[in-house]
Amino acid sequence: MKKHRLFICFILGSALCQSFKVKSQNWVEIAEQKFQIRNYKEAEKAIKKAIEMDKKNPELLAKRGIYRLLQKKYTKALSDFNQASKLNPQSALYLQYKGIVKDSLKKHLEATFDFTKATRFAPDKAELYYLRGRAKLKMRDMQGAVADFNKALSLDAQYAEAYAYRGYVKLKMIDREGACQDWKNAQILGYTQMQNYVEKYCKE
Repeated sequence: MKKHRLFICFILGSALCQSFKVKSQNWVEIAEQKFQIRNYKEAEKAIKKAIEMDKKNPELLAKRGIYRLLQKKYTKALSDFNQASKLNPQSALYLQYKGIVKDSLKKHLEATFDFTKATRFAPDKAELYYLRGRAKLKMRDMQGAVADFNKALSLDAQYAEAYAYRGYVKLKMIDREGACQDWKNAQILGYTQMQNYVEKYCKE
């Protein structure tokens, strides 16, 4: 489709090329509108139209992957992120999403590989270490999980979720005092989901 489009542009001039871009952008805007109201099914349909006009655009493929991920269409989402990553191998974001999907598919070890690869291109992105820590936690690698949550917090001391999950790991490692401190820090930062844990485990 893209080669065909370029050939048409060469023969008929830039005006037609511009019309392709406008139509593609229109579908992207429609997809974004549907996404904003959480109509992910219709967002996916709209972005598909844009992809049909520009099949080698990794950003469009990644957008569709996100819409599919939100609908729990994990296999199809992974296909989109794989294609996007192949087109842009140095994108930490596409690798991150590959890891998220694999983690959702319970392929936790494979997910850690993607998160690790992503850190090569975005070494200061706290979220990557947090996500890898969660994957390691699911594999019951407590030491590895704590190390990743520590790294995430060293990069972003306001990362409430990292405190929350590190607290959970500490509880598993029989460090109730450390767990309670992390959960309280998470609460201070607005992560209210830890209230039940604090009430259950942190009574003096």
